[in-house]
Amino acid sequence: MSSDNAAARILGALYLLAFIAYAPGSALVESVTTAPDFLATLVDAKAQLILGAILMSVVHSAIVLAIGIIMVSVLVPHSKYIGYGYFSSIITQSAILIVGVIFLLMLPLLSHEYSNARATDLSYFRTLSALLIRGNYLCYQIGMAFWGIGGFMLCYLLTKIKLIPMFLSIWGLIGYVVFIAGTLLELAGYNVGILNIFSL
Repeated sequence: MSSDNAAARILGALYLLAFIAYAPGSALVESVTTAPDFLATLVDAKAQLILGAILMSVVHSAIVLAIGIIMVSVLVPHSKYIGYGYFSSIITQSAILIVGVIFLLMLPLLSHEYSNARATDLSYFRTLSALLIRGNYLCYQIGMAFWGIGGFMLCYLLTKIKLIPMFLSIWGLIGYVVFIAGTLLELAGYNVGILNIFSL
């Protein structure tokens, strides 16, 4: 029982760390990319963008994969399909988020070309930068959809094996359905936050 409690504490800490890594990283990136004519000033903010990208991809993905490795060892003895399915969703989510961050890391290169471009070509570079930022956004939403699918599988199995109180497993199932719905609505072009879904 003590080993189970220790594993639960480690998982809880890793979930918090995953959020702590991604949220500030995303905020750093957003503070750069939402500045007026940011391509012209990105040279000065390049380090900030790269730090944010590292937090969003390398650090976050490493933590999420650690969560997956721990959970697969718990889930597979009860259901190989769900256990490996959950782990597959974690890997897919991490890979998609990394692709999204690669889009962001292309912005400094674009900024360099922007600074040397003719005035008539500036709109072209602004359009490219908008597409790269949009690509990152779409990768985030798709990645979160896979995260939600994995979480739904996890909670479903927890209702069967009863490792936690049933109401928590059911609450998790409901939460992940709402979460997946939110990401799909965002991908469909409905600018709703997860907390606003019930007000639609």
